[in-house]
Parts: sequence; structure tokens; C-alpha cells
Amino acid sequence: MNYRNRQRIWAHAAQIDAVNSLGDFDNEPVVLLRDAEATLPDGEVVTWRGPNNYLEAGLVDAVRTCGKQLSDIAVLTITRTMAERLAGALEAVGIPICLLENYDGTSCDAVKVGTIHRAKGLDFAAVLHPAEPRPPEPLTGPERDRAAIAARRQLVAITRARDYVWIGIREA
Repeated sequence: MNYRNRQRIWAHAAQIDAVNSLGDFDNEPVVLLRDAEATLPDGEVVTWRGPNNYLEAGLVDAVRTCGKQLSDIAVLTITRTMAERLAGALEAVGIPICLLENYDGTSCDAVKVGTIHRAKGLDFAAVLHPAEPRPPEPLTGPERDRAAIAARRQLVAITRARDYVWIGIREA
């Protein structure tokens, strides 16, 4: 059973082509995401697609329209450089931010921004995640490895969300 994510978010996460199992703690049996059930109904998954230079505008719009309080929103990125880029974009339009590397769990009226690695163990009502574009098929050995790592990171980012996920897919 999944008690964190709403059903649509859970279903979307289960479709990601990544190692997606639960229960790898202390000899517990492994349960694949597709075999687990979400206990919370509904949820919303939004996919934005656009050129890399429009990512900031898409993200700002998502923060403003997701229907969640700023204190319940996180922007989770793969790299610190991307986190800094998007934090700057939010601040530039007057949206307060709190970097996850400085976040101590205290409630604050600001969007949390940081890497997926910094978000481990946390959950948020809404997660906004700029995903890496998937390279065209067929993938060679190193490309396949990079795609698998990117898919795993996307899975981790999405499953930090309870109610709402925004996935920003940057196109060339």
C-alpha cells in the first residue's frame, strides 16, 4: 500500500521505465510499484513541453496555477545548477524560495527548491520537476545507462508529491 501519493501520481510513477520497487528494507519482500495500490484518490499530473529557454516561464505559471500554498510546493531538479537557475527565475517574479540545502523542516511560506538528492525522505503537496529529455531510440550502452539513471531520478522526484506533479520536458 502507498499512503503518500494520490492515485494518478502513483499510476504515472508506476509507468516510468525505472527500477521501481518498494520494501527493500530489512529483508521485507519487494513489491513492484505496478502491483501496489494507492490509498488516496485523485491527484493531478501535468506535463509541460517546450523549448529550454521557456522552462522558467512554464515553471512560474505552474507555481501560480497549481492551487497549492507556496509552503507546500517543491521544485526538484537533477543538478544544483538547474536548481539555482529556477530559484533565480522564481525570485525574479517575486515568488519566495527556500533552498532545500538550507531547509530544516520548519514551515515557511516559500517554494522549496533543490536537487532530488536533497529531497530524499521529504514529501510535498506539489512537486514541479524539469525532466531530462529522453534521447531517441535505439540507445547504446552509455546512453541506455544515462537514460536509466534519469528515469530513476524522475521516479524519485514524482513520488515526493502527494497531490500534484508538474513535469517540464525541455525540447530542443
